[in-house]
Amino acid sequence: MKTTLAKFRYLANRKEIAKLEGMKSIMRIEYLRKAEWWLVLPAVGDSDSVCVLIRRVRLAKCYRKDTISYEERQILSQYADRLA
Repeated sequence: MKTTLAKFRYLANRKEIAKLEGMKSIMRIEYLRKAEWWLVLPAVGDSDSVCVLIRRVRLAKCYRKDTISYEERQILSQYADRLA
């Protein structure tokens, strides 16, 4: 799933978790019952940056932090060769 960065620009619950080579990054968006990780690709010309969904998980009330940290470790291990 793709979308533009403008959709997430003013969300307070957005956090950049990793910077990748080539001006790319991975950001996490937390909602009340879910968390999403997006790959942010650099902007080309006058167009906005494109975001590609990496993973979306449902969050349980009592295991919220554990689920987020586990999924982040999995994502960072997949993208470890691209970290800047």
